[in-house]
Amino acid sequence: MALPTSGAINLNEIHVEAGGSSGTSCFINDSDIRALISKASEAQSDFADFYGARAEQTSTGTVAQSFVVNAGYSQYVTWGFRASNFVGSVGTSGASTITGISGKSLLQLTSGGFFGNIAVQLVVDDKMSNANWNSITITNCSGPSWNSTTNTFNRTSADSFLQSQNSSAPSGWTTTWTWNMPSTTTYQTFGTYNTAYVGSGPNHTVTFA
Repeated sequence: MALPTSGAINLNEIHVEAGGSSGTSCFINDSDIRALISKASEAQSDFADFYGARAEQTSTGTVAQSFVVNAGYSQYVTWGFRASNFVGSVGTSGASTITGISGKSLLQLTSGGFFGNIAVQLVVDDKMSNANWNSITITNCSGPSWNSTTNTFNRTSADSFLQSQNSSAPSGWTTTWTWNMPSTTTYQTFGTYNTAYVGSGPNHTVTFA
């Protein structure tokens, strides 16, 4: 689990979070310890820098998984699914966890149109490695760019991969993959193209491979 976000913290706790054995020799400049907060060798560090730090978790598990997302949309810019315990509920999902990402909680699977440029954004709980699963395929994509087709988004083709501390996530960390839209055209991968503030869209089968 992640290191405390406040209060006393010691080098042994930091070492254990980095994967070391409790009570064994270590230094704050050790590479595994620096990796927790992405510090360069010999860079100055303070124990407070490690508040909330989390070692990367290796993604494992059964990759193949299919489920249905009933897309919701809100405030012009978000279509898809967002869990009720993460920022604010949008849509519904037939799966609460992603088996190919160590069974971690699915927090968000959305697209952003009208004001945004995001084709798909996947957010899971915890600080996960960029590995194990290969792609997401989404059916019934809508809007003028997709023309109600099925589209596949490869993990290695994601435009960004981000691990970040997030107090709204159960573990205090999130991992996010983002695929940008192919053009400046307004469209939605999830939901139905319109200008309503809130509502629900069609069902989409989502397959991880």
